[in-house]
Amino acid sequence: FGSLEAFYPDDPVQVKEIILIYEKVLGRDVLNSGLSVNQKANKYGLGSLLGIGGVTRNVNRQEVAFVIMTVYCDKTGIKADSLQPRRYIYIGDEKNIDDIYFRHVLMALDLGVMSLNRNGYFEPKKTVTRGELAETLVGILKLTGDL
Repeated sequence: FGSLEAFYPDDPVQVKEIILIYEKVLGRDVLNSGLSVNQKANKYGLGSLLGIGGVTRNVNRQEVAFVIMTVYCDKTGIKADSLQPRRYIYIGDEKNIDDIYFRHVLMALDLGVMSLNRNGYFEPKKTVTRGELAETLVGILKLTGDL
């Protein structure tokens, strides 16, 4: 994160940071060192993170679910289109989740690496902190056997 001198767990995660973390977790950083962050995002299938605000804007919970589940799929060899939750999950603010992220949100909840608040809301547009992202990454890497 940032200058890599300190973690600052309460700071929000920026788009460029989550793309670089994705790359590092999957060991793709050495192979793609000459690419810009935008080029990397498109190459890794994370282009939906780019948009208004560019790579310096903060990521939200639904985008984290998308990246986390993309890591899970890459590590397990499962295609994202074939992911199906094992149970019904009621999400109080389901209508606020963008369609392209919905399946990923469901699976992140089903696998227990993300959760609803105590009122049953996912809060898809809420900004994610570095600490929250780290916790979610640890959870998914434990499921894949990498931790």
